[in-house]
Amino acid sequence: MFEAYELRVCDGASGKDVRLEVSGEVDVVAAGHLLDSVLRAASSCERHNLVIVDLANCTFMDSRGVAALIAADRRVRDLCSHLVVTNPQMHIARLLAITGLDGYLDIRSKRVTAPLEP
Repeated sequence: MFEAYELRVCDGASGKDVRLEVSGEVDVVAAGHLLDSVLRAASSCERHNLVIVDLANCTFMDSRGVAALIAADRRVRDLCSHLVVTNPQMHIARLLAITGLDGYLDIRSKRVTAPLEP
């Protein structure tokens, strides 16, 4: 069953982080939006030094979604911020592990509720 992509952006607990809460399916259509949203959130280095992409409610991710996370991580580093992917569902965590991205991206298996240090 198709679950529409949604994204909610909110400031994190510390004021120096921003959280993007992803819901639904990140596919070829949604991947560009996800990347753009991450880059907008990270664009102010003095305000956000940590960008958290929370995948707790992400039900599907294809190769374009994975590519968007890789591109986002690279660009966020260029903006002197740090990208953290949190709480991926088991099938998405497995996809990230199979592709080797669990050793490249900062992936944390639990939802982050307290301020994070990179």
